[in-house]
Amino acid sequence: MEFVFEYGLFLAKAMTIVLAIVMIAVVITVLASRDKNPLHRLTIKRYNKQLQGYSEALNEKILNKKSLKAFKKKAKQL
Repeated sequence: MEFVFEYGLFLAKAMTIVLAIVMIAVVITVLASRDKNPLHRLTIKRYNKQLQGYSEALNEKILNKKSLKAFKKKAKQL
């Protein structure tokens, strides 16, 4: 009977060690694959020139020639 108890204790210790090693491997795998996912990266895009082009096109359609000339002159000064 003592043999069965000792063997059970040995199996419990062995399983604990195996589970600890597996958990460490899983954590390392998750951390290594986290950097490869592009969804977690912050990307910054500049839309200044695109919006400026939209503004100029809109002003060309809306403003008359005199107002447009004044607007372009003012924009050049900035």
